[in-house]
Amino acid sequence: MIKRDNKVIKSISMKGGEIVNKLDIVAQIGDMKEVEYRNMLAVTSMIEVLLEKKIITREEIAEKAEQLDKMAYPETDITVK
Repeated sequence: MIKRDNKVIKSISMKGGEIVNKLDIVAQIGDMKEVEYRNMLAVTSMIEVLLEKKIITREEIAEKAEQLDKMAYPETDITVK
């Protein structure tokens, strides 16, 4: 049902373009998830090696994580007395 009317052809091509854009966004999200997974794997591996070699402790990791979290989100710093 394609007419020679420019509006109809334009709307069809816009819909096709929108589909391509959505597929591109989904592909980019998939790529980001893969990068996130590989980064998390690298960090976890490094932490495990440092723990196994007794270079750091789990408590030190937890303390540092808390410090960094407070620096990143100071508005969420709730001190319990």
